[in-house]
Amino acid sequence: MNKEKQECIDFLKNTLNKGDTIYTQLYKKTRNGTIYIDLRYIKDNSPFTITYHYSKIMEHKLDKNNFNTIRQRFGNMDMGFWSVYNLCHKVWDNGYYCKHEWL
Repeated sequence: MNKEKQECIDFLKNTLNKGDTIYTQLYKKTRNGTIYIDLRYIKDNSPFTITYHYSKIMEHKLDKNNFNTIRQRFGNMDMGFWSVYNLCHKVWDNGYYCKHEWL
């Protein structure tokens, strides 16, 4: 595992607690169902973006043409939940470690 990926995992482990909510925000949706989302959390009444951390941990490129968001192709399911579940599974080995909500 590269150093940058490990630093992102360590950051999330030190920042988020079990049961915290990771929010997904939809920026764009195409006709074929592809969505562009941003991932955030709220601490001390302030929002923080973790889209970059997601991209490094999940080895998923940021879409620079669409606000540095995560592009998820249509998967016939709630792709926001899917993204958060997979991130939590990768970081904590528990897909339900954090909750998910849409903004």
